[in-house]
Amino acid sequence: MAVYSYRLANGQTRWYFIIDLPPDANGRRRQHKRQGFPNQAAALKAEEQARAAYGGADLGADGSVAAELESWLNERELDVQETTLSNYRDVIRCYLVPHIGGRQLYALDKRVIHDLYKKLLKSGGKNGGPLSPTTGA
Repeated sequence: MAVYSYRLANGQTRWYFIIDLPPDANGRRRQHKRQGFPNQAAALKAEEQARAAYGGADLGADGSVAAELESWLNERELDVQETTLSNYRDVIRCYLVPHIGGRQLYALDKRVIHDLYKKLLKSGGKNGGPLSPTTGA
């Protein structure tokens, strides 16, 4: 754990942390940075919480949504009927992976999910037509 200090123009000292994240889809380095903490202890506590949040996601092989979904499907092989598992695989393959599969799991938020849902309802069906509301429910 590492936190760093910096000085404001008025002479006050503030603290920040930087966490290295898994590389993006293009292999570029990614970081999570937060600053403005009044003291070192506050920055250390925030860094610990951020690391726990990212680490608690238990990311798949490359941290992508697709990798995590594949891992989840493999875990379900013993829990669910074969037909149910096949249906899960179809939904993931047809609707999720093409749209959000390349995203990092920790980068998902409700806006991304909402945009995916809207896009599927408008043009997620066969031949680019609207997806049935009962399918999207």
